[in-house]
Amino acid sequence: MRVRSRGFFLVSCAFAASSARALVNTNFSEAHAGITVGAGTYLLPRHYDPVPSAGGTDAQLSGSEKVHFIPAKLGVFTDLGSAATLEAYARYLFATRAKWTVESSAATGSGSSEFSGYGAGLVVGLPFYRTPRFRALFVGRYELQFADARLVFQDNSQLDLSATRNILGAGLQAEAWLGDLYSLSALAGFDYGLGGNWQVKKASRFLGQDYTAGNLRNSHGETVSGQLMALYLELGFKLSFY
Repeated sequence: MRVRSRGFFLVSCAFAASSARALVNTNFSEAHAGITVGAGTYLLPRHYDPVPSAGGTDAQLSGSEKVHFIPAKLGVFTDLGSAATLEAYARYLFATRAKWTVESSAATGSGSSEFSGYGAGLVVGLPFYRTPRFRALFVGRYELQFADARLVFQDNSQLDLSATRNILGAGLQAEAWLGDLYSLSALAGFDYGLGGNWQVKKASRFLGQDYTAGNLRNSHGETVSGQLMALYLELGFKLSFY
């Protein structure tokens, strides 16, 4: 009985200590560190679609730009005192399939585009407004993203592509403290991709044209950009370790 009482006393003390710790750090008045998860979308994405370049000069194309991207992330964060926050994350890029039609001298019919990608990034946030349960930040972001695209035509021919993007982003982020070391964040910003030309993974014949491995080129011999420029919206959830 004495051993049970002592064990119950120790467990109670540990629970009380952890509860007291949570009560001390229940708002943005203290610095925190922990994990973060989030997902967002690209609005009005530009300079990413390779289908028009693969269709040829006389192609009449429709529907290829109707793609909805869903970038998801998992990362860690830390507050650098009250002056700044730092976040490092891993990214996976989901996307809906775009269905399109093409009419040209070389090929007429329908096809689809599938996009995906992964990468990693860093975010620096500078708070400019703060209360115990809310703060607003200017944020800057760098992300290295490895993107893939698969174009498939109705005759089962396909063109597999890849691109490496260096994305710079800037925007505003709002965070609300939910209590018990949890917080919610919302980010709105603009992403600008640097470089990132589409690369043909292997020699293929697609839409009546032959492609060799290497840079994807349009009918004028120019490389085709896969850099991705867009407005970026994201919702995130943070769990603090302390």
